[in-house]
Amino acid sequence: MSEDRDKFREYEANHTGTEIIIANSSRRNRENMGFDLTFGNSPEGERGVEHTSDFVLHLLGDGNDSEIEGLDYDEELPFQRPSNPAASQISSSPIPTPRRPRNVAQNRSEGRRRIWRQLPFNQKQHDYLPRMRPDTVRPMEYFNDYFDDEFFDQAAVCTNNYYMRRTSRILNTNPIELKKLIELHLIMGVIPYPRLYMYWRDGMRLDMVFATIMARERFKTLRSALHVVDSDTAPIGDSNTLWKVQPILNWVKQACDRIERQPGFFSIDEQMLPFSGVCSRGLRQVIKSKPRPQGLKMFVAITHEGLMIDFEVYRGANTPFGDRTLGVGASIILHLSKSIPRGSCIYFDRYFSSIPLLEKLNTIGLHGTATLMMNRLPERKNIDFKPDRRMQRGESQ
Repeated sequence: MSEDRDKFREYEANHTGTEIIIANSSRRNRENMGFDLTFGNSPEGERGVEHTSDFVLHLLGDGNDSEIEGLDYDEELPFQRPSNPAASQISSSPIPTPRRPRNVAQNRSEGRRRIWRQLPFNQKQHDYLPRMRPDTVRPMEYFNDYFDDEFFDQAAVCTNNYYMRRTSRILNTNPIELKKLIELHLIMGVIPYPRLYMYWRDGMRLDMVFATIMARERFKTLRSALHVVDSDTAPIGDSNTLWKVQPILNWVKQACDRIERQPGFFSIDEQMLPFSGVCSRGLRQVIKSKPRPQGLKMFVAITHEGLMIDFEVYRGANTPFGDRTLGVGASIILHLSKSIPRGSCIYFDRYFSSIPLLEKLNTIGLHGTATLMMNRLPERKNIDFKPDRRMQRGESQ
């Protein structure tokens, strides 16, 4: 690049009155964002924009930004022959072949070079129909929508078979007893004690609950034997590290799929599922900035009322996010947005957002609103943003 600049400067010093003209290209080249360069004096009446060599040097920049990124790599720019013989030394010099961009997938997804302009912000109006609020249901009815009697029947069979395989004894549990087990766990989550035995200890236990529902030893036996799959090993060829609890996840997803959907406002974000037990490597995450720093990380899609309609548990590289051409964060949004009706508006944070993702959502009929990190803004060096301290309240750029 430095050799080309020196040639431009030498040419300008030896040939006064000579200009570089960026003329209008053909239709085919305009579509590919190409242009023609003509060396020599500007002909009168020539359509084009006259620029000095300083402008061309500005276009060359540091060599990282290419003005011909829209062209195929095997195409050549159509250069015209110079009318001035003295300029043949420059035109005959070999033209450097444009280097392939580092992030080829992202550049191909953009498809064209963006030109940023500062425009006034106009809030889009979303005239969504009002959502019909369902009748208020009791907590037990809400729980039964996700885990019905069929689920507990299957869990009772798997639990009895597992206990028989492990101890060669009969556990003889039933769906009603497993419901009581879940009920006690829900109470423990609301009224936490430091130790498990304190819930049955004299002077500390809740007599109306723990003393009448289930004995402590029976509770510990059922909790250690609870299973929802009738197998001790993962299926052959199955790389799912959550195979032991996958039936529970499927049951919840089926309940989420039954929720009525209509265009509106939705949100996609990550959520921690508190868990400190033993699990496969890579499943349990520790994020200190979260209210619950330790547990399983989930990505959820919810309505503006906070009702979950879809989710996916993060399990490393095996997480089924689909196409990751635009990045992992964008693949999460595109994966969960399949459950969102077209015409809706989705909100997410800067962990997922990027310019190609917002363009992709627009092509599939979804409106995206998100914060954006500066390092994900293409050609951010050419955009002059005001510092926050110089902006007035309510001002936007």
